[in-house]
Amino acid sequence: MAAFLVGDSLETAWSTVAKNFWLCCGCVVGVFLVPGVSEALLLSFVDSITKGEANSWPLLKLVMSLAVFLLQSGLQVGILHTALKLLDKGEADLSDLLACVDKVPSYLLSTLVFMILVTVGFWLLLVPGIFLMMRLGFYPFLIVDKGMGPIEALKYSYEITKGSTWKLFGLLVMLVLIFIAGLLCLIVGLIPAAAMSVLAVAFTYRQLTTDKVEAVSR
Repeated sequence: MAAFLVGDSLETAWSTVAKNFWLCCGCVVGVFLVPGVSEALLLSFVDSITKGEANSWPLLKLVMSLAVFLLQSGLQVGILHTALKLLDKGEADLSDLLACVDKVPSYLLSTLVFMILVTVGFWLLLVPGIFLMMRLGFYPFLIVDKGMGPIEALKYSYEITKGSTWKLFGLLVMLVLIFIAGLLCLIVGLIPAAAMSVLAVAFTYRQLTTDKVEAVSR
């Protein structure tokens, strides 16, 4: 089974953000800002066509909310693809955020199963929930990178993290500390902190799968 070092993941993430600072920050801002702006524009549009009576059109609001949710999910999948591309090829661009929209259905189904399992684990005295979160958490990368199905990705994530649970927990602790440091830097520091976190997890994923089948990257 492939191994990884927490220090290597953090160092690689830091250097990648430093070399691609504006792209990394732009991707993070895009993932969080675009859905919000889109929702605001759609609300304004709905208000205009309903003459301020949008609440009288619940189905239209539901469709709008669903569209924004799918856009946000597509961007979440896209930022993982972008992170892997940066690590593998040393370059990427903002258009990569929308390169994996076809993986959204698998991503959403896997996320639903993941959340159910982890929630049940947290109900069972907390520790099982943390354990499952560590072991199953790489499913989005497997969907994006290897084109796996929802359940297959969860199973494969459990397999590749065998023997690495404590290291993954250590990585999680370090990333939480980085987020706290970003929060202390007038909140603006959260943007590069988020970028660094995504890249650190992406690099860890790469290390855990180096002895597995060749990635099916786009």
